[in-house]
Amino acid sequence: MTKKLLDEIVEISFKENALDEKMIMDIASKLKRRELKAYVRRLRNELSKRSVMIISPRSFSENAKNLFHQTFSDKIVTFETDPSYLLGVKIINGDMVYDQTLKGEFDHITQRMRE
Repeated sequence: MTKKLLDEIVEISFKENALDEKMIMDIASKLKRRELKAYVRRLRNELSKRSVMIISPRSFSENAKNLFHQTFSDKIVTFETDPSYLLGVKIINGDMVYDQTLKGEFDHITQRMRE
């Protein structure tokens, strides 16, 4: 399978910036094992590019969620709570990570002390 064909089938696997499960199952049933592995790998990569994950120690208000949806209007925005972050927010946008949490600061200080 060529890279161009793989890009095309990954693109049609999305419907309105969300995964189309029916299309994915249809495509997967027609691929050989090796092609399927390449397809899944490329699909995960594309989903990562189209997604933003917002992690906070507490859940966000609807106003805050709406603000994030407006800010990342071209992306799939998901919210997660993780009490270990203590304070702040961590935003994962594709392969970029913006860590503005107290836990992240503690980890950074600890790492610098070990150097």
